[in-house]
Amino acid sequence: MSKPGPIAPALIGIGAIAGAAIAAVPVSAPLWLVALGALAGGVAAIGRRSPLAPAADPLERFAPLLLAAFFVPCFTMAVAPGQDMSMYAGLARGLLDGVLSPAWPGIRPMMFHRGLPAVIALASLLAGMARASLVVAGLPYVIFWYGLAAILGGPLQTPRPRLVAALAMFLSRMPQIMFDWGGNPFVLATALGLVAATVLDHALLAAFLLAAAAAIHPMGAIAGAVAVAVVAVSRRAWVPGAIAAAGLVAMLALLAAFGPRYSPGEIRKALDWAAVQEAVPFRRLGAELGDPAAIATAIAAAVLIWRRELRPIRLAAIAILAAGVFFQLMPKLGLYPLRFMPLLVIPAAALWGRAAARWPVALVAAFLVAVPGHLRWFQRAIPMATPGDVDAIACVAAHVGRDDVVDGAYGDGTAWIPALADRKITRPQQHISLFDEIDAALAGQARPSWRFAGQRLRYEAPIGLWYPPLATAPAVGSPLCNSALYRIR
Repeated sequence: MSKPGPIAPALIGIGAIAGAAIAAVPVSAPLWLVALGALAGGVAAIGRRSPLAPAADPLERFAPLLLAAFFVPCFTMAVAPGQDMSMYAGLARGLLDGVLSPAWPGIRPMMFHRGLPAVIALASLLAGMARASLVVAGLPYVIFWYGLAAILGGPLQTPRPRLVAALAMFLSRMPQIMFDWGGNPFVLATALGLVAATVLDHALLAAFLLAAAAAIHPMGAIAGAVAVAVVAVSRRAWVPGAIAAAGLVAMLALLAAFGPRYSPGEIRKALDWAAVQEAVPFRRLGAELGDPAAIATAIAAAVLIWRRELRPIRLAAIAILAAGVFFQLMPKLGLYPLRFMPLLVIPAAALWGRAAARWPVALVAAFLVAVPGHLRWFQRAIPMATPGDVDAIACVAAHVGRDDVVDGAYGDGTAWIPALADRKITRPQQHISLFDEIDAALAGQARPSWRFAGQRLRYEAPIGLWYPPLATAPAVGSPLCNSALYRIR
């Protein structure tokens, strides 16, 4: 066990997020308990040695500043992109209200993984729900960078790990493409696993981080646990690895025992989705990682072959081959292979760092290549709600009664009404573990008496298997809220 190091602010912040995530798992947990969990998590990380070694040169010291790009959407977007983020923001509103979600009336399991919503709920006290969704949506990518840099600089001994990890965050399609559809909890859970892999000397802290990862996204926690397992085996840290795994297993067991129960139909949908929508054939590995990252990896491998440094290439090839094989098996277990693609950034980035060890200017130049992809995959993501929609939803809260139901399209600003106005809607985003329960609850709620028309339809067609058709009752009277809200018969 290593001796405690100096205070590491980043690790304390990560501990606070982990503590809030664990405290929010019981659905009956009040917000003050979530805040207390955040405080306890931050205190637990005090005195722990930072997994990142001190920056060695100016490029290393400058690299973390580049991550401010992941918070630019706080100033360019009205809400976080993705239908899933409207669901997580609705869960955050539920934490404020003492329910699971205002979008899912009457649904109340004993436990639910609400880690990201817990952080949104706390941030909303300072920034409001819409802005908090954007701030918290950017955090997973910064923490992923932190864990990636720690792995590169620690177990993999990669030169300039901060700079290489920052390049990976911009050059790789994964994980930044997840921002577009709202997969931020998966990124955060995986990121906590990466950090846990680098703090195995503090086995209890690693167990705490993996438990929090499961409290955020169980499948993301499994992805993070893969990194922990690889590091533990490579270091032969059997006892710390087992302790860390115990934290993950304990949280998964609690969620399985007291969380939602998957019905046969829900299991079938999960398996079908994994096999069709989330499958990653061998031939697609490079494309899913992103063409710029795949090309950079090929160039790095060629450079290392020219130098006759074959060991890093062998290790990367083994990792990629093993991942490709496991990706073919995952759908049969209900796991989504596409979600595990961010792990391939680790061996790819290690090759980049090795190849550019003598030419750091090559890493700097690579950022110029990374900019177009980052703009396309992250900065130009399209939220469902516009600034005008957010203003109109504030007006909805003033005109629509708390027991009224608002009808609207699946895929426009209507989805944000539960989070921003605390009102029910006809077609909220649902979690696959609660499809049956939510469908029954929505079928039993009152007929909609209002219709909301968002300014942007992000998804052109509804998913007919999951969502009922829109109400077609004609409007009554003049439209309200900048012509976005209509009374219907």
